[in-house]
Amino acid sequence: MANKTYVYKDMTTGCEMFNIANPHSLMPDNDAILVVQSALIRENGDAIDTGCGNAFGEDAEAEPLDDGEVVVNNIISTAGLIEAGGFEKKRAILEWAKPYLGRVKERLATERPDRVDGFMTGAQAFIKKLCTELDEYVVYVNSAMDYEGALIFARFDEGATVPRFFFFRDGLGLFYPGSGTGVTAGRVPDVVAKREGCIV
Repeated sequence: MANKTYVYKDMTTGCEMFNIANPHSLMPDNDAILVVQSALIRENGDAIDTGCGNAFGEDAEAEPLDDGEVVVNNIISTAGLIEAGGFEKKRAILEWAKPYLGRVKERLATERPDRVDGFMTGAQAFIKKLCTELDEYVVYVNSAMDYEGALIFARFDEGATVPRFFFFRDGLGLFYPGSGTGVTAGRVPDVVAKREGCIV
């Protein structure tokens, strides 16, 4: 586990997605997808114990507590994710995915050619799975509402009170905190990321 805090950004828009403090791992049998476990936090950033019952974090709307504090989902809140309408149909997902995957593939061909095949195989498999299970997912867009960038997919496991979020691994870059909204400065070198045990 990394000893420092880094953040993952969408390489198309520069929008922050999540930081490495959030539990995350590669999807089993698909190394093109990062799966991030979310949590409920108070609006001031303090974690809370959800216990059983209410499915907090189901959407971006905050839940007021009895004492007036507000509970939010940490991934939605810190990244400023916005629930994206219009993606209830397979066609909409495919129309977004084709150019997005193409942009990621083009960048990988220059930066990480060894990841091109793995990315395309895994990404296409995930899109296929997504299209057959769309009613199980909530779709979010980045904080810039830039649909040329990443969409993020949230899903509740059975009995879960908070969702897991699914990101295209190769559409993300690892950055030092405070590096702004661009992708030209502040990127963590691969050698450093790997030494710290980060997924890149």
